[in-house]
Amino acid sequence: MPLQIPGVPVLDRACGCCCSLKRGSIVLGWLGMIASTFACSCIAFLLYALYTGQIPDSEWMENFHERHYWTLLVLSILWIVLNVTLLCGIHGERAKLMLPYLIASLFFIVFTLFNSVNNGVWLMTQDIGSGALFILVGLLIFVSQGYFWNVLYSFYRKLEEVQSKDIKYHKHVNQPQHYYAQA
Repeated sequence: MPLQIPGVPVLDRACGCCCSLKRGSIVLGWLGMIASTFACSCIAFLLYALYTGQIPDSEWMENFHERHYWTLLVLSILWIVLNVTLLCGIHGERAKLMLPYLIASLFFIVFTLFNSVNNGVWLMTQDIGSGALFILVGLLIFVSQGYFWNVLYSFYRKLEEVQSKDIKYHKHVNQPQHYYAQA
């Protein structure tokens, strides 16, 4: 069952006129893989430093408990797996492998919007300038993530379109021929 979201436009190119959907999807997939791997490495290093006592206790560390780091580590490993499936789907032109990434990143984009507004409003109670800046940066991230997701979604839809035509063609070509016994 293909993912079809009404109202979401399907793009023809990734960057206006300079880049194809496939090339743009490959670049986005590899950038996501690099970012996920970097985040996972940093969090693992931080956990190692916490366990070996290389990070002194501070007020910030007391508020951010160890279980948060473990949660972030698990989430970053999950994003690495999702990026691997995305890249396998893009390089192998298999739309179904792109689906887990598209669904998970859609939830992440909605979470980003909610988190930006929620934390920005809370920050406005402390300092209106910081809160407004937080919301503005969050909205810019939301818009860029939405565009990048739309590039990947468009490539997915194009692949689904091609693959469904291929399946219909093969079903038509490979239909069993009924030969009647000639007398």
